[in-house]
Formats: sequence, C-alpha cells, structure tokens
Amino acid sequence: LDYYTRTTFELLTEGLGAQNAVAGGGRYDGLVKLLGGPEQPAIGFAIGMERTVELLKKKKEVSEKTPDLFICTVGSRAKEISFSWMLYLREKGLWVEMNYGERKNITAYICGDGDITVSITNTNTTILNVWSGEELIENIQHFVIHSTNSSEHPITVQLQANKPNVTAYLIYTIQIGNESHIYTTTIKIGPEQKVEKKQDNSMLYIIVGMALAGVIGYVAYNQIKYRR
Repeated sequence: LDYYTRTTFELLTEGLGAQNAVAGGGRYDGLVKLLGGPEQPAIGFAIGMERTVELLKKKKEVSEKTPDLFICTVGSRAKEISFSWMLYLREKGLWVEMNYGERKNITAYICGDGDITVSITNTNTTILNVWSGEELIENIQHFVIHSTNSSEHPITVQLQANKPNVTAYLIYTIQIGNESHIYTTTIKIGPEQKVEKKQDNSMLYIIVGMALAGVIGYVAYNQIKYRR
C-alpha cells in the first residue's frame, strides 16, 4: 500500500468466507522513479493463486476451451515470427466446440524453413478431408510442404464428430531434417444436435374439416326442414 498512488482496487468473492480477496492492485506512479528510473506512471495487480484454485474447486463445472487454430513452428527464427501471430490470434478469442455429428474445418499454420514432412492422426472424430493450402491431400499420414521463415503455410482439416460428450484430439507430427515436433489440438464435443420434427397436422385438419362440414350440413338440413 505504501507504493500505491490515487487508485487502488480489489476483486472480492463470496465463496471464501472471510478470506474473500482474490486479487488487488493499483497505480504506482512514483515507483519507477523511486527505483532510479524516469518519472513514469504505472499500474499493476496481483492474484492469489491458492484462493483462485479453491474457487475453481468449488465451481461445479469449469468450461474447457480449445483452440480453433494454432501455429506450428520449426526453428528459432520461425518461433520469433510466429509469436506475434500468436498474440494477435489470442486477442481474437478463437476456440473450437463441436456437437455430435457436426462437421467443422480446423486450420493450422506451419512456419519453418525448407521441406517439412507432416503426419496427421486423430481420436473420437472422423477426418473427412485435408487440404495443404488449396491442394487436397490423399495420404494424410505422410505429405510434404515447403515453408519459409517469413510466411505461414495453412493446413485445413475437415472433421466430423462421431462420439457425443467426449474430448477429441487432432495430432500433428511435423519433421524437418532431424528435428521432429508434435502438436495437439484439443476439441470439446458436445451432445447430439436435436432436430425438432414438425408435427404432422394433416389428420387434425381432416377431422376439423369433416366436423365443420357436418355442422354446416346439419344447419342447412334444419333450415330446409322448417321452411317446409
């Protein structure tokens, strides 16, 4: 508290009794200068990990988020370039969720220098098609792409979920020279999509029509009868 200036804040919860503060922070406008740096305003916060874990344990259901796409890198230079892409994609909040029987395309971007051998396997899903760029791949267990450190190469996998309420995995094995890497995408598969059947009301319409015809006929008969 000695370092805070003007603004302080706390995040409180009702699930931990008296120990209800899980995070806190504030402005440190004079701290940088105090430590020998320039006069620079700053802000910071801290989170209590143990209390946060306790909250998660008490929560009945923690939703599992899975990536919609990811970047596979081979080599140090490729990792440097892909890091900025990763930050950008995280800001977009892309994730994968599927329902049983649903089809979905998942794209991975591979970055490296030279010819890269790729192998794709999966669990709890059926791979329908795989494209390297715009080229349809026939042998997904072994195909080669050419990539550079300054560009990404897209690989798109079309999946169909064949089991409800399970976790599926899409596994990429990537090899360049003697270097081999394995990347995994986790996919949360939900329940079977319920298709509401439209109720067949044709018989109801027939019955109502016959009833109306009977009423009209009865009224017409009585009118003719009393006129006589």
